[in-house]
Amino acid sequence: MFDSMVMDMKGETEESRNARRTQEQIQEANEKKLEKQKNMAQARKLEKIVCLKDITVKIPKGQFVCIIGKSGSGKSSLLNAIIREMLPMS
Repeated sequence: MFDSMVMDMKGETEESRNARRTQEQIQEANEKKLEKQKNMAQARKLEKIVCLKDITVKIPKGQFVCIIGKSGSGKSSLLNAIIREMLPMS
């Protein structure tokens, strides 16, 4: 028991040094896990992105048309593009 209480030059016991190392390892593992979760969430988000390019839509005059989709899916953007309120990005 006396050996485990012997202090090094910094005044730190081996037990406290081991406890600090364990705490640092836990913190590092948690940071890696959080980073991995962020990367996975970003990848899932990118997988869901759908982009339409060079599309042609023909709607006969007087025809009733519904634009449906989830919130944030671009319904209003499509309608604004149709009535020329949006400028093309390229």
